Amino acid sequence: MEANPTSMEISKLRDFKSIGINRLSIGIQSLTEESLNFLGRKHSSIEALKAIELAKQLFNKVSIDLIFGIPLHKKNPKVWLNDLERALGLGLDHISLYQLTIEKNTKLHRMLNGGEFVMPDEEEMAYLYESTIKMCEEYGLKLYEVSNFAREGHECKHNVLYWKGIDDFIGIGPGAHGRITNRKTNQRYATIQTLKPEDWIEQVNDDFNNKKILLGNRKEEELDEKQRIEELFMMGLRLVNEGISEESLKTINNKLTLENVLSNAGNNVIRQLEENNYIIYDREKKILKATLKGITVLDELIPTLLY
Repeated sequence: MEANPTSMEISKLRDFKSIGINRLSIGIQSLTEESLNFLGRKHSSIEALKAIELAKQLFNKVSIDLIFGIPLHKKNPKVWLNDLERALGLGLDHISLYQLTIEKNTKLHRMLNGGEFVMPDEEEMAYLYESTIKMCEEYGLKLYEVSNFAREGHECKHNVLYWKGIDDFIGIGPGAHGRITNRKTNQRYATIQTLKPEDWIEQVNDDFNNKKILLGNRKEEELDEKQRIEELFMMGLRLVNEGISEESLKTINNKLTLENVLSNAGNNVIRQLEENNYIIYDREKKILKATLKGITVLDELIPTLLY
């Protein structure tokens, strides 16, 4: 379960524990007041630390989310590294570290366009990310997915299921996404729940009264073979140690092979990506992985591999 470190949400932790929640991820975002203010968070670093300590007392598995790559980190990377080291010193077995993404039609987007701040450039982001991986390893947490680090045996099974890109999951709650496969026909569907909480509650009640199986969905779309392959690559290559196997491709279509899927890129392109250390292609085991270098440019790497 995910929670924010505000007093209101933290007061409910014991209730969550009592109904069977066994893993908690807390959206800390930062332990630096200036960073929290920039991100518009409602909690303080003191509240965040109190929330973590209470969570550790109640739950066997606790993770936190932090954000790097804000303008303050461009001015002084040590702010991020000190923030990270402080978090790692809490002795958690799992931590999620996300690069800040500025979404359109947000306050931060308007501030950026207005020249109120400058984001770290690609080289600066790469330094922050590489330094993050190194420091986490020093504390015994290894990168197992683009944004996730864990001690051995403490990887998040819940999220790994999503990243493998072949398993089913039901999205429940405002804006939640799901994937469901008809095992008889092998048709796979994407589901999206109604976004606004008040509208979602109303739709759930209507769907229940109309005896629908899935409650609260605003959209259900069948994914074609191309979409399923793209999704498999987009999600699967995020897994550092696993990557994409030919076996996973065959869950889409038994005739698919890594060789024929990668044939659109051509042998020369694939060889160049290998030689420049973007991918590891094990032709004998039929597994494709992105290297650490490749992971940092996945948005550009995936179209190169597929087209």
